[in-house]
Amino acid sequence: MLGGILAIIFAGRSINKRGWRNVFYLGALFLAAGNLLSGFSVTVIAYTLSRAVAGWGLGNILMTIRTLVVSLPERNVAIAEFGAGSIAGLNCGAVMGGMLADRIGYNAVFCLAAIAVVISVIFARRLMNEFEVEARGATNASALANFVNFIADKRAIVFLACIFIPYFVGGAFLDYYFPLFASSNQLSQSDISRGILLNGLFIIYLGPVLSRFCTEKLGNINGMIISMLIVVCALGTFIFFGNITAAFVTIILLGIAESFGIAMKTSYFLGLKGIRNLEINQGIAYFSGMVNLSRMAGPILYGMALSLGMRMGVGIIALVILILLLVFIIFAKVNPEQKDALSISN
Repeated sequence: MLGGILAIIFAGRSINKRGWRNVFYLGALFLAAGNLLSGFSVTVIAYTLSRAVAGWGLGNILMTIRTLVVSLPERNVAIAEFGAGSIAGLNCGAVMGGMLADRIGYNAVFCLAAIAVVISVIFARRLMNEFEVEARGATNASALANFVNFIADKRAIVFLACIFIPYFVGGAFLDYYFPLFASSNQLSQSDISRGILLNGLFIIYLGPVLSRFCTEKLGNINGMIISMLIVVCALGTFIFFGNITAAFVTIILLGIAESFGIAMKTSYFLGLKGIRNLEINQGIAYFSGMVNLSRMAGPILYGMALSLGMRMGVGIIALVILILLLVFIIFAKVNPEQKDALSISN
């Protein structure tokens, strides 16, 4: 995680200077090296450092690809398709890696992962070489001035506080709470993995379709609102029933919300003051940093809420998300500046 966060800062500044290809290939080199070193690590410290190297490489790769994705003409659809491919890779990688680890050991799996990076780079070189990063008329202001402009924009504050952070906090149900709840109900690790795969399937197959529909018919603002309402309904389902079936329904609904919601949020974020005047890769760096911080906040807030009881804790989180969503709806529909921003973010 730390290596990935540092890579976001590095890649966000380097893509303009060195070009996306150099940053991408550098990331691939570090990822392959980190995986290879992980396979030969014999101590905890060596393994931890090798994963930091791999995280640095992966962070550079993801920053580069995200920058290229949001530079494509149909941004929301491209983001959804990228998300679908990412989820497919993560799910398949976790399943295949676990199966191989049982048969050939973790060290051999890490070595195979290093080889897989090389194969992926070969394909990327042949299929992505003609893509270029979108050029923006960026300001010459310092990084500090751009950040101040960003946090001084009331639209940005309302968006982060009422939509962006609550969305990832609600999504922590899948990553943090569901495995604990499933284990307490005597489900095996395989069953838990199937639940996570089920969530991914809805993202993979519904993402591109729903993102195109929301972009054409609803727009980013309404798309985000519907996505957050689905998150609230997902958590509400678990609150009212509280059994393992309800937990599976919850993670399905969370998958539907993420399938198109993340594309809407990304486009809206890139249209915020202090972001839209940056180079596209710097805007993605801000976005990636906010995503990582929000993802870290999710388990912390769930842990605090669940100290009051399982269903009560989830209920408090759902209620807070609903209240913040209503605040955003009022702000979006009433504030004149917010209406003017619709043409930028859609």
